[in-house]
Amino acid sequence: MDRILVIAHDGALRKVLERLFSSEKYEVDFAPNCISGLEILGQKTYSAVVLDLPFPEASGVDLCRKIVNLIRDLPFLILSASSDVADKLRFLETGADDYVTIPFSPNELAARLHALMRHRSSISLEQPTTPL
Repeated sequence: MDRILVIAHDGALRKVLERLFSSEKYEVDFAPNCISGLEILGQKTYSAVVLDLPFPEASGVDLCRKIVNLIRDLPFLILSASSDVADKLRFLETGADDYVTIPFSPNELAARLHALMRHRSSISLEQPTTPL
């Protein structure tokens, strides 16, 4: 079973995401802040990370960089209320695999996360070719 880490400070959003991802048969762990999220990432193996922005205690871009450095090959999705294209581009260029604005369609979010995980697992299953 795939395990997802959700880093979100908003309790109501955590409940929504727990119901959504559990209904999709994912195991879900939650971190209420970026410090505990980074600690948990170093302790367990995950299939994906979902980060809700902003965090009052950290720059979103700095946090994104730290997560990407810890999980180079792990699908990483940003949730944010900002629909500003410059914000989206900044996070995607920093290493996030996808950016979904709040409010979101639960079905679309689940489908995007599933697609990211499917894409990453197909890449990791590819065998390197040997030169002739």
